[in-house]
Amino acid sequence: MKEAVRNLRKSLKLTQKEFALKLGVSQPRITEVESKGFLNDSLKEKIEKTFNVVLTNDKPEITTNSNDLAVQELIKEINFLRNQLEKKDEQIEKKDELISVLSMKYLKFEVSNRPLAHKRSARVGNQMLSRMAA
Repeated sequence: MKEAVRNLRKSLKLTQKEFALKLGVSQPRITEVESKGFLNDSLKEKIEKTFNVVLTNDKPEITTNSNDLAVQELIKEINFLRNQLEKKDEQIEKKDELISVLSMKYLKFEVSNRPLAHKRSARVGNQMLSRMAA
């Protein structure tokens, strides 16, 4: 739950102090929730009512008290798109990790085969020069 509170606060672009003021609690209380996950039912309900969200796992879901179907559909779409973006972010992180691993393997390969690589480069360079001269 601590990640849900932190994610919500950051998505609202609020500091811990600003977040605490809106909830009527102390900033150290918010720090405690975000770092240790100590969130009682009373504070959870206050957060959900104040910011119209439902805190589940590590993601706050936006909610509404409106009976307007268009607003309800818009909220569903926002939550859906947020989930899609999170999935894409995870995919990008995995691809970045894979690129890092492959880059390191390539560098190790290049270092271990450096003399051979230089010989190939010299041979190709000489071939190109002889073709240009002809």
